[in-house]
Amino acid sequence: MTTLTMLSTLTPAIAKPKLRKVTMTHYDGTQRAVSISDKETLLPRGHLLISHTDVQGHITYANRWLLHISGYKEAELVGKPHYTLRHPEMPTVVFKELWNTLINGHIWQGPIKDLRKDGGFFWTDATITPNSRKGKLIGYICVYHELSRDEIEEYEEYYPTLL
Repeated sequence: MTTLTMLSTLTPAIAKPKLRKVTMTHYDGTQRAVSISDKETLLPRGHLLISHTDVQGHITYANRWLLHISGYKEAELVGKPHYTLRHPEMPTVVFKELWNTLINGHIWQGPIKDLRKDGGFFWTDATITPNSRKGKLIGYICVYHELSRDEIEEYEEYYPTLL
């Protein structure tokens, strides 16, 4: 038996998370099928995830930490609706409140469960700010930072009651 064979028999197989398909309906009425798993990715402590969108919510910029955590390449996200990152277990009512707040020119802040490209998820504390130039709304800036484990557990219990 070769050393490589011996090592491979001693190394436990890494189980891939089971994916399940769900169909999501977004606030604009569009639907899409996504695959989701129970695999959570934790945000790196002290790093911010940042995105910019246009007025319609299409991504115009994503920083390297957002790309890294979400599993997307820049070309896969830029130009896409921000709801590309929306996890199907996020209550629609949260996004209704989010958009009502932003449309009225105010900052929205709250926990969001986002969807990774591979079907996994990550929790963030998001702060979304209207971005204006010369008095005209040109889009939104979203800054995400980590939630504590206690906060995540709280919203894992609370959000399903809103579905």
